[in-house]
Amino acid sequence: EALWLIDQAITHLSMEPNVLNLVAPIRLVGDMHGQFFDLMSMLEMCGLPSNVESDVSPGYLFLGDYVDRGEYSCEVMLYLISLMLTFPEKVHLLRGNHECRSLTTHFGFKEECVRKYGLPVYFRFIKLFQYLPLSAVITNTCGKYLCCHGGLSPDLHNVKEIDDLNRKDEPPMNGLFCDILWSDPTDDPQYGIPPKEMTAQQIDTVLGGQFVPNHLRGCNVSYGYAE
Repeated sequence: EALWLIDQAITHLSMEPNVLNLVAPIRLVGDMHGQFFDLMSMLEMCGLPSNVESDVSPGYLFLGDYVDRGEYSCEVMLYLISLMLTFPEKVHLLRGNHECRSLTTHFGFKEECVRKYGLPVYFRFIKLFQYLPLSAVITNTCGKYLCCHGGLSPDLHNVKEIDDLNRKDEPPMNGLFCDILWSDPTDDPQYGIPPKEMTAQQIDTVLGGQFVPNHLRGCNVSYGYAE
């Protein structure tokens, strides 16, 4: 049954582009990392979506990192893809940096999956991960907002460049595909002070920061807040 459900999700995801075009209202949900009961609590608090066309209640956009670290990654994934298949217009899943073969091998998902369902289910999940969209553009009355698990990239000049990527593979160690899953905004501890207390030089350094190698992660970039 798990294999059948995953295959249904792969079929659904295979028809979606790399960049989803969504319209607000929609709730954004960050890393779950196998915390199934936190997921249940969040849905209990915020409510399930609806397939009724006249219902304008918010849908959900999950931003990736569903697996690893927590004890219930399988349950999180199976429940989320069930929601996506039940409410295909209201529930959307993006790929995070943990949705890949290399990290799931080291951070627990593979071991959990093999223990609970067997190796074939793990490999089918890896195939599903390769079909997850990479980003979404949400439109509301104020404009358009780009959403992805990671962040910006020096190789990103137009959203169409994300659509041109071949997502059905393992993320590389550098480049656009890597950065939208891995990159981080600048987080220099020396600037962890309120902006009103910063000198003009400190503000310029933070807001005008350029793309620099992310030495903490070792495979992508950090970026400032300049336009």
